[in-house]
Amino acid sequence: MCNCSQLGIETLLVEEVAAILSDYCDEEETAYSIEFLDLRVCLPDSIADRVTHRALRACDFAPDTERDGEVWHKPPVGKWRHQHDVDLTHQDYDHLITIASKNIWGYA
Repeated sequence: MCNCSQLGIETLLVEEVAAILSDYCDEEETAYSIEFLDLRVCLPDSIADRVTHRALRACDFAPDTERDGEVWHKPPVGKWRHQHDVDLTHQDYDHLITIASKNIWGYA
């Protein structure tokens, strides 16, 4: 049976995490790569895989098929100029995601 309240809160968390990632990955001519586990570790264990997967998809990331989804890539919009490996500790993005997680999921 579906707990619609829980699903709504999870969706809100996905949207917030996607917004934070989009803020980080905002250069159109840059390709981005992120380790799945680097994002997952910032989220509650019970929903971490789903939220990570949905947030990455919402930001146009796709899993690297050669690495079994351990690394996800976002292609550039337009002409490719740069490649950037996402480091969530840069400007405390990891803390922003953890705080969002606690504020949204922690009170569910």
